[in-house]
Amino acid sequence: MSYSMSTRVEDGYLRVEVSGIRIEGETTSQAIEVWRAVADLCEEADRTRVLCIIDLHGDFPAGSAYQLSSDPAAFGWKRSYRAAIVDLNEESYQQNIFTVTVAANRGYQVKLFREEESALAWLLDHES
Repeated sequence: MSYSMSTRVEDGYLRVEVSGIRIEGETTSQAIEVWRAVADLCEEADRTRVLCIIDLHGDFPAGSAYQLSSDPAAFGWKRSYRAAIVDLNEESYQQNIFTVTVAANRGYQVKLFREEESALAWLLDHES
């Protein structure tokens, strides 16, 4: 994998940090590999909430975004999971708006943020 991923179990959520370079032609498989690993970690750590900090560079085509977000259950993602995604790369952030919109329209609890503080507040909001 051309990504580096670190994880830490926090009180009430799983913190995931992903950085690296997207490889053209492999963006879908790279993303699915990461989210499959996160889903596995959610099960192992008994967490349903995920704060994901993303610092990835390179194009994330709309086709990859659609494949990733149209059927997250295929790689172990459950509708009971709640993911706050902080995308540190402006270009990637703009591309990921589509990704989270498709996933949310499919009934998944996911939201995209530019900074960690508001992401964590949304993630840990127990009324949502």
